[in-house]
Amino acid sequence: MAKNNTNERTVTITQLIPLLDICIKAGRSAFLWAGPGIGKSDVIHQIASRYLPTEEESAAGMLPGVAVDVRMGQMMPTDIMGIPYYDKETGTMKWAPPSILPSAEFCAKHKMVILFLDELNTSPAAVQAAAYQLVLDRKTGSGFKLADNVSVIGAGNRDTDRGVITRMPSPLANRFTHFKLRSNWESWFDWAILNNIHHDIVGYLNFAPQYLDQFDPKSPDHAFATPRSWKFVDDIMKVPGVTDEQLSELVAGTVGEGVAIQFMAHRKIAGLLPNPADILDGKIQTLATTEISAKYSLTISCCHLLKERVENKEINSAQLHTQVDRFFEFMMNNFEVEMNVMGASVLLKKYKIAVKPSNLKIWNTWNKKYIKYLAGIK
Repeated sequence: MAKNNTNERTVTITQLIPLLDICIKAGRSAFLWAGPGIGKSDVIHQIASRYLPTEEESAAGMLPGVAVDVRMGQMMPTDIMGIPYYDKETGTMKWAPPSILPSAEFCAKHKMVILFLDELNTSPAAVQAAAYQLVLDRKTGSGFKLADNVSVIGAGNRDTDRGVITRMPSPLANRFTHFKLRSNWESWFDWAILNNIHHDIVGYLNFAPQYLDQFDPKSPDHAFATPRSWKFVDDIMKVPGVTDEQLSELVAGTVGEGVAIQFMAHRKIAGLLPNPADILDGKIQTLATTEISAKYSLTISCCHLLKERVENKEINSAQLHTQVDRFFEFMMNNFEVEMNVMGASVLLKKYKIAVKPSNLKIWNTWNKKYIKYLAGIK
C-alpha cells in the first residue's frame, strides 16, 4: 500500500485482489474508488473467475464464479426495489422482484457470484438510497434476498475526476470497506502478458511506463491514455487491414495526440526488427538496432511465439528446449540486463512454459549472469 502527498492511502490492483478475497470471505461489501479507465470492472471479473468448483461440484454441473455488472448510473429506484402490484386474491400490495439482480436459480449454478454495483456514486440519491438495504441486509423491500454465495462490491470514480457524481450518503458509505486504486505498471504488465496485449503496446509501455495512465481531470483533452484506452488500441490493432495512416489517427483519438506520435515512431522502428520465428529457428543471431523500446517489443514477441507454438502443439519438448536455448543466447548477445530478466520471467513464470532450465545448454552461463535479478527459477 502507498500514500501520496496528501496522506491518502492507495492500493494497486495486484494488492487489491487478496484484500477483496478477504472481504468476500468475511461477508463484507467493498467499494472501489478510482479514476476512469483503470480497470475496475476487469479486476472484479478476474476475482470471480478464480472461484472454481470442486471436482464433485463440476461433475454435478456447477460453474466457476461469475460477476454480474449492474450499471447503477442507468438505474431507477424500482430497478433495485422492484415494482409494487395489487394482488386481487389477497387484497394486498405485493412486489415484483427486480430482474437485474441475480436470482437464486442463477446463483445455484455458480460457485460464487459477485454483484458489481458499478457507477454507484453516479446514480441519483434515490437509487443510492434503494441500495442501502441491499448492501447491508442483502435484501430489498420487495422480499428479494441475495443468495448466500453472493458478494456485493461497488465502484465509482472519485469526486475529483470531473465525472457526473452524486455524493454518496454517509449511511451508504458506512456500509462498505473502501479502497482507493492507483494505476500501476507492474500490475498492468502482468495482466497484459496473460491477455496477449499486442507486443508493440507492451514493448512501448515497458520503455515509457509513465504513459500508461495520463488522466488529468484539469485537462480539456477528450482522448487520454489509461489502461482501458490502451486496451482499445489493442482491439484496433487486431483489426485486419488497418493502414499505418489509419492507425495513427485511431491511436491519437484513443490515447491522445502526443502519446500517439511517440507510439507510432516506436512502431516504425519495431517494424524493422527481425521476425521472432527466425530467432527461435536459429536463422538470426545478431540485432542491428540499439533502440531500447524496440528490444522490449521483440522480447515479448519471442515469448508469445513460443507460447503459441507450445499451445498449438507445433513443437515437442526437445524442440522447445532448443528454441528456448536460441532465445536465451540471442538475448545474452544482443539485449541489456532488463530484457534478459523480463524475457525469462515472462516465459517461465508468467506463461509457465514447461521448460527445465537444467535441460538448456545455455542455462549455466545465463544463470551465472542474470539469476540474481530473477528470483524463483531453479
